[in-house]
Amino acid sequence: METASEENILKGNLFFDNKDYKSAFNFYSAALDAKDKKSPDGEIAWLYNRLGMCKYNAEEYKEALPFH
Repeated sequence: METASEENILKGNLFFDNKDYKSAFNFYSAALDAKDKKSPDGEIAWLYNRLGMCKYNAEEYKEALPFH
């Protein structure tokens, strides 16, 4: 069974691939909130990068900076 974080990542990937960056950002953000920050892994860094890319691709450059 997939965790809430994994489900949100899959949904975020679907929207990202379809260039719906606002929806993708929302799902990636929810995935990050569901992650256990006490035991960080590479997926947390990947999520921050993906959040930044959503903002960047939506041409919200200043908003993208904190995620990178």
